[in-house]
Amino acid sequence: MSGSLIPNAKQQFLDANGNPLAGGFVYYYIPSTTTFKNTYQDAALTILNTNPIILDSAGECIAYGVDSYRQVVNDVNGNLIWDQPTIAAFTNSSANVIYSPGFSGSVSRTVQSKLQEWVSIKDFGAACDGTTNDTAAVQAAITSLGSTAETLLIPGPTKINANLTFGTNTQLFFQQGAFILGTAGTEVITVSKEPLAGLGQIFSNCAPITTTGMTVFPEWFGAVKNGSTNDQGAFTLAIAFLRNTGGLIQLQAGNYAITSAVDIPYNKITIQGAGNNISYLKVIGTNIGGITITGTTGTHIANITLRDFSVISTTPGSSNNGIYLTYTAFAILARMQIQDFIVGVYMKGATNTQFDTVGATYTGTSNNFFGFNIYGGTSAADANSSSNLRFCYASGMPGLTGQIGFRMSGIYMSDVQFDSCETAVTNYGFYFDYHLAPDFNVDVMIRNPIVDQYTVQGIFIDRLASNGICSISGGYTNPANTGAATDNIYMNSCAGSVNISDHQFDSLGTNYPYTNGVNMLSSSDFTIANCIFNGLNKGVRSTSSGYGKIIGNSFHGGNPHAFTTCVEIIGGSRIMVTGNSLDGATQGVAIDNTSTNCGIVANVANVATVATRYINNGSTPVGAADGSTGLNSGV
Repeated sequence: MSGSLIPNAKQQFLDANGNPLAGGFVYYYIPSTTTFKNTYQDAALTILNTNPIILDSAGECIAYGVDSYRQVVNDVNGNLIWDQPTIAAFTNSSANVIYSPGFSGSVSRTVQSKLQEWVSIKDFGAACDGTTNDTAAVQAAITSLGSTAETLLIPGPTKINANLTFGTNTQLFFQQGAFILGTAGTEVITVSKEPLAGLGQIFSNCAPITTTGMTVFPEWFGAVKNGSTNDQGAFTLAIAFLRNTGGLIQLQAGNYAITSAVDIPYNKITIQGAGNNISYLKVIGTNIGGITITGTTGTHIANITLRDFSVISTTPGSSNNGIYLTYTAFAILARMQIQDFIVGVYMKGATNTQFDTVGATYTGTSNNFFGFNIYGGTSAADANSSSNLRFCYASGMPGLTGQIGFRMSGIYMSDVQFDSCETAVTNYGFYFDYHLAPDFNVDVMIRNPIVDQYTVQGIFIDRLASNGICSISGGYTNPANTGAATDNIYMNSCAGSVNISDHQFDSLGTNYPYTNGVNMLSSSDFTIANCIFNGLNKGVRSTSSGYGKIIGNSFHGGNPHAFTTCVEIIGGSRIMVTGNSLDGATQGVAIDNTSTNCGIVANVANVATVATRYINNGSTPVGAADGSTGLNSGV
């Protein structure tokens, strides 16, 4: 122990007239008592003063002490000069120095208590120079804090060479430029409370992990977000950091460059940006994927959320996927732009997936772009059931072939809904290939689709089995001006139930001489109801189809052009055309002589604009061949 001078160092005492108190007496007691307390002539506290101390001719003395004293001063005649109840020695301990905040209503306390608001690893001997091994100092801090709730300051680059575990009550506070630096790169840093840090790197050449869910930033793990430096490793570390608990990876505005796909192999991971087309995951290289989430048939990756950022390939691909989902559950993609991947989103075995305002666009030169490829695989385990796409869109490039906005195929094609989804500049807007799905093919619904500027078929439904159901309601379709045959909705060899209602069929450009509204080939069990057909070649064209209803539709021709035929049935069986309104056509309803049991009932044709209103040349017709019976109007 060492002592410090009692104020004011070598002290001089004066009388009331300012004269030295020569021969006076100074007594030292324990504060507020009459119990003597020792003072010393040296800082080492080895030479004891008398008590009282007798002042010299200059009224001076030297007194070293520890902590606090009561000081009583008398003149040479024993008259009291002063009595100070408490006076502190200037010691080396901050516990004896009083700190006053100086604010109204504030309370004074010791400097020690003020300094202990923050605990620094430097308090335990860490050099924090990025070179010295600070492992022992950091471990000493961890041991000292134990379960005490504290904030532990990391003031600079801290090199370690062993695993470290920070307790559940320890919150790390990284000053600007501070980080934990591993030696081998395998040192496991376990963090149990969300660190306090800016957007600089705080973990370098180590393997950090958390025991609680939290929000982290790619920058903590080394991302630089300049659009060219590879940030791949930072995303890998951020995802691995959250692997046991899940959590949120927050992207900032700007470009994060990657040179291979970001893989998410753990549950409950969210990647969130500052906004679509504000935060970017920028894929550098040829035919490299964007984000991959791959589980197994027995163990799905669950509760993945991607939202509010864009994934863009710098080189338009010919064999890559923007988002790749296989064997996942409860994945959510929201407000995202996926650009220049040959497949925007690929799904297989992705159940309960929710898409909201996700766009897939392509500006490259390769054929066979798919905006969304929903593959039902080869067994029921590959189902994408209970999935919903809402306000999603796909856009391709003019002049390319095989482009599809939304494609469904495989064994399992059930329980998928498309709500207000849009396609533009593709060969096919929606392409549903059911030929491998004889059993799992019900409850596919398309609500309010917008299919614009397609070049082959707007919605193509192929070989729906007899137990299948596909519904299309609302929305509209409109082809590009190709000068070639197009169909707004095309049904091929569909034995299942296809229900089309409240849809608007257009050909607003110059392709109307080549465009059919609904074109059916060898299909049955269909309903076309309450739709609007505007100036097409043929509104509904049915070939070798049967057991259907065309009911309550409006056919508007003549503005800007007339239909060749509003409804044409060739080789039909048991098809009823009823309750429709026909206007502007060379032919209204025409049923050929290879048809059977087809009827034209209760329709209304404009006698001024429909040249030949009703023809039913089929055998066993319902209503007369010319529509004179069957309650048709405008006969």
